[in-house]
Amino acid sequence: MQLISPPAINTKKAISISQNTVSILMAGGALLTIGALAILAGRHGEVALRVLPFFLSLIFAASLNSKSSIQACMSILIAYYVLAFYIAIFSPKISDVSPSEIRTALALTKNLSICGTLCVYVFFNRRKINVLSIESTFGICILLSALIPVDYTSVKFQYLANSYIPLYLSVIAIATFLKSPPTRSNNLNYQAWINPILITAPAGFIISYLLIPSDFFVTHQEAKGYELISGLPRNWWSSVGDSLYLRFSGTSEDPILFGYLCAALATILSAQKRYIGLFLLAALTISSLSKGAIIWMLGSILIPLAIKRFKWKAPAYTLITLALIYLYINGSSDLKTSANVHLIGLATPFIQAINTPNISSLIGHGVGSSGNILKSALLGDISNDDWLSGGAESGLGLLIYQTGLIGATVAVALVIRIFRKLQSDTSKSAWIVYWANALLQENLINLNYIILLTAVIFTCESITYKSAKGLVTQKDSNR
Repeated sequence: MQLISPPAINTKKAISISQNTVSILMAGGALLTIGALAILAGRHGEVALRVLPFFLSLIFAASLNSKSSIQACMSILIAYYVLAFYIAIFSPKISDVSPSEIRTALALTKNLSICGTLCVYVFFNRRKINVLSIESTFGICILLSALIPVDYTSVKFQYLANSYIPLYLSVIAIATFLKSPPTRSNNLNYQAWINPILITAPAGFIISYLLIPSDFFVTHQEAKGYELISGLPRNWWSSVGDSLYLRFSGTSEDPILFGYLCAALATILSAQKRYIGLFLLAALTISSLSKGAIIWMLGSILIPLAIKRFKWKAPAYTLITLALIYLYINGSSDLKTSANVHLIGLATPFIQAINTPNISSLIGHGVGSSGNILKSALLGDISNDDWLSGGAESGLGLLIYQTGLIGATVAVALVIRIFRKLQSDTSKSAWIVYWANALLQENLINLNYIILLTAVIFTCESITYKSAKGLVTQKDSNR
């Protein structure tokens, strides 16, 4: 009788994946910690220390080839997701540094580091940038809006660092990448992104929901002008109808970010046809109760399956986009959910700009003149009418109010232009669903979410390009 030996376990590959996972957390965590300490040390005006994270990230990214820049961005973001919230809570007090200051320093370090890494990618691909393109026009619109004086300059800088600069750098990176896709994939280590999420999610439940004292959350929410609900932060709850349901946020303080992070990774695994990991990350996405993240994940996975039935794909995508917009608007106005606030934030700036045409309606009221960051800076001391009339809770509404009808129109044209250049059905679906969500979500023009979209586009386009050229290997399919 012939004995059949069991398949050999690729120990070298397993060790490599583990080492890469640990190295991502260590590199990202070290960068965050060093940068945050520099910012905290320089919070009284030492400019050199404040910009140290930016230069650290430039050195970090410059040591890589340009194809690895998105890997570096995701490494920094995942390290921030895993570590930042708990560093702020459990770090011993340094002089008069509060957990809020530590968290702010970590977030600023993350933003500077990712923007610096994107700058490196754009620098390596600068010859592909057309100065007369829509991308350059969008940059000019942002610059003009940034030059408009506003009441709170600090809010302007926060919006530039959190939203406008990352948005501009990301669309430039995507546009240049699509002009000449590489003959090989970006060699992105997808598993090293996924492992920290799956490993830390159970720990996040135990620490965040069971071990952190409610006293911390009292201070945490007062700084944002919110009250606790059953001893937990307000944004940890999702309202559906007349009921509130508790969201799961992993090790992050933001369940929506957690949901979108899991949705992005689930989409990548769907493109790779890795169904076990897809199932686990889909379950985590649903547990976040982030409606936008769930819709993004389902749309990115299911639309490519449906689109294969259509001979003419362009009209099909147009109908799908219009259907999504109709469902969002109709659902927001009819259902008793938090979405109706987003609809008001979308519609009000547009109606005001059309009914009262002037220079502000065309070029905007200025970066930092409205939005959720302004509300946080005012500790919630702003009326709902003033808050929503500035486009808060809507990505497009915010662009209309802050950059005007011209800036918003150029942004929409840029979204359409990039969509037409995409080749992968998965990346096309992810792109249109993401920007349809952005109609009713302000945070989707935030750095954290834009990087996730960028990673999905780079990954799915690379897989499609390799498949078209017959370059997919067994090793690639098992990554």
